[in-house]
Amino acid sequence: MLFKTNILALVTSDDNIDKLIIWDDSQRKVLCEFKFNHKILNIKLSKDKIVVVCRAQIVIFNLNNFKEIDKIETADNPHGIVAISYESEQPLLAYPDNEKGFVKIKNLEKLIDLNKIKAHDNNIAYLLLSYDGKVLATASEKGTLIRIYNTENGNLLEELTRGKYKAE
Repeated sequence: MLFKTNILALVTSDDNIDKLIIWDDSQRKVLCEFKFNHKILNIKLSKDKIVVVCRAQIVIFNLNNFKEIDKIETADNPHGIVAISYESEQPLLAYPDNEKGFVKIKNLEKLIDLNKIKAHDNNIAYLLLSYDGKVLATASEKGTLIRIYNTENGNLLEELTRGKYKAE
């Protein structure tokens, strides 16, 4: 659901084709359909973007005219890990980079790469951006540390230990 609006993103699967449906619940009609040959693992909606995450790529569409505006080839991402911030002045997209343990930060409005952060030694298991996009929280597959970074310069702000045993 797009914030508190009547716009919903729905996914259906049929014969190895995943379909993303953008539905307007107040008008009770489909606004747009996108077909993918890859399994859709995650969807994020912002005020004017649709971010679709498949196993090895992220596709970004303009929510106003439903045109594809960017395609990012990523490392193997079987869990569809991605995060977006919702601040309208500088919305950000964070996703695992091709290099193990690295996270890429992209300006979602201008579609330019801003930063690449060496977050962990292991593969990234979880990402979360603050609403304003100034802070990024990460966890690796090992799951014992949560690290907090400044997205502008990539500096580590805080490291939290959640335990000594691996966790998902």
